Amino acid sequence: MSDRTPRIPTELTRLLDAVSEGVSAVDPDGRHTYVNQAFAEMTGFTKEELYAAGLPHPYWPKEQLPVVESAYQETMESAGSRTFELEFQRKNGERFPVHISTGTVDTPDGTVAIATVQDLSLQREMNRELTQAREWMEVAIRGGSLAMWEWHLTEGWARVSDSYYTIIGYEPGDWPASYEEWAKRVHPEDIAAADASMHAVVSGATTVYAADHRMLRADGEWEWLSAIGYVVESMPDGQPVRILGTQRSIQEEKLKEQRLQEVQRTQLVDQLTIGLTHDFNNILLILGGYLELLDEEIDAAEVREEMRAALKRGGALTRSLLDYARRAPATTDRVDLRALLEESSTLLQSALPGHLRLRVEVPDTAPLQVDVGRDRLENSLLNLIVNARDAMDGRKGEIQLRLRLTELGDADDRRAAVAIEVRDQGVGIPTELVEQVTEPLFTTKPPGKGTGLGLSMAKKLVEESNGALEIESEPEVGTTIRLVFPIVAGADVDDYEADAPEVRRVAGGPSLRILVVDDETEIKRMVERMLARAGHVTASADDPRNALRILREEGPFDLLLTDVSMPYTIDGPELARRALALDPRLAVVFMTGFMDSEQAASARALGPVMEKPFRTAEMLDLIAEAAPRAG
Repeated sequence: MSDRTPRIPTELTRLLDAVSEGVSAVDPDGRHTYVNQAFAEMTGFTKEELYAAGLPHPYWPKEQLPVVESAYQETMESAGSRTFELEFQRKNGERFPVHISTGTVDTPDGTVAIATVQDLSLQREMNRELTQAREWMEVAIRGGSLAMWEWHLTEGWARVSDSYYTIIGYEPGDWPASYEEWAKRVHPEDIAAADASMHAVVSGATTVYAADHRMLRADGEWEWLSAIGYVVESMPDGQPVRILGTQRSIQEEKLKEQRLQEVQRTQLVDQLTIGLTHDFNNILLILGGYLELLDEEIDAAEVREEMRAALKRGGALTRSLLDYARRAPATTDRVDLRALLEESSTLLQSALPGHLRLRVEVPDTAPLQVDVGRDRLENSLLNLIVNARDAMDGRKGEIQLRLRLTELGDADDRRAAVAIEVRDQGVGIPTELVEQVTEPLFTTKPPGKGTGLGLSMAKKLVEESNGALEIESEPEVGTTIRLVFPIVAGADVDDYEADAPEVRRVAGGPSLRILVVDDETEIKRMVERMLARAGHVTASADDPRNALRILREEGPFDLLLTDVSMPYTIDGPELARRALALDPRLAVVFMTGFMDSEQAASARALGPVMEKPFRTAEMLDLIAEAAPRAG
């Protein structure tokens, strides 16, 4: 830059240096007297290159030179300002649009033209994208697959596109566009979640509304919709003012999802059916075979034990199914694990083939008492023993059933606990499947071998008892399953003895008059025989209404023994209530194969409940407890 070149004031230079847009100054001869860093970076030339260049400037495309020269002359001659849009050309040859504002500044050395230059590349690209988005939006709205809505919170008005109505089969404007009218048409099961999401936006907790919900169509059917909205205007304090959103139909997506779920359910049912068929066929084979052996008058005691084991397996299987279906109410007993394992060892050994031995290790301690459902725990242990048997895959050896003291909780909250361990020397569980084996209906066994319920039910049991299930496994070495329960603090030996099942014989005791009610004739007949052998006098009914007639016409009775769930308008608990209205002194005992939580609560409020299948001793024990006044 020569000494004759007009210089712009230093104060102005400092201001221009800080401007984010490009700025350049040109003297009357067309040479640069100033460029800021932004201008240099925009064009790709260094400041030195720009200062050294004369006319034409290197960033002007040749075909635009006449327009540029004319604009420059007008600016210098009129001493006014001008704005126009052209293209610049970077040093690498790339062209880009610019917006130019020009003006003049008088200096001691003469007048210079100053140009402020804004790169329009990003703005043009955004405009193109916005135009394209608008075109897409218009097509979607015209096609009826997308609806637009707007809600002004402070003024109270709402505005919607025509497709807001047509998506669900209405004519545009069939009802007023308002939040209240929308809420009337949302499915009752979905309104709470949708309303909560909108409330979060209105309260300022979030700026995004999102909800999938069903709306009532004009034809009376329900249409699944997905709505999303954003706060586009707020008060200075952040309070939302205006929400803009879209709504689209997701009916087809939901139908596909439902079809997929149906296929998955069918696959699970198939898997479950195969496993159940296999297990129950084995149980029926055992019972049938031993009945034949009894006919041949072999060792009846041994045969009866094996038949009891088969019945136990069947009961464990059905209880697992009921628990999985959440139809078996969870009950809790005070159980001494040491006594339970000692009592169960013979039954558990009977589930193993001759080449496998069950080794039970029980510490010689005071009773280790926990609060857990006794029957469900026995079922879980039987399932774990059967799993260990299958894992041995024909190998000889032993399965260990061990009880040991341990702890639960983290370092800051340690609690005394007791663990039941079942350890095998089998094939083990692949490392990548250890986390999955406790999922319902997941099994590593081949088709037809098991239901996939055993471990999932064991996990559910310990978690409901505030315990934990632990798995250690190494392929081809073996697996250890550990059920950990917190020990009851301050439990006393008498606590267990009071709840422990006793085989209490009623024969020789008081004879009771008992009405037996069950819709299954075979069960009713079997129960009557059991009671008759114990010295009781029975009458029976196939349904609750006949039972009430017998109570009125043939009473009084000492005890009502009734099924809980029967295919009539009156179930077991309701029958008991009506029977007690006839005779308040009547004792009640229930028997059940399954019952829902409401039935369970109703039944237990009126008398004890025993689950099918049950043994004669268990039934006689409950009857003796329920009717102590008899005799």
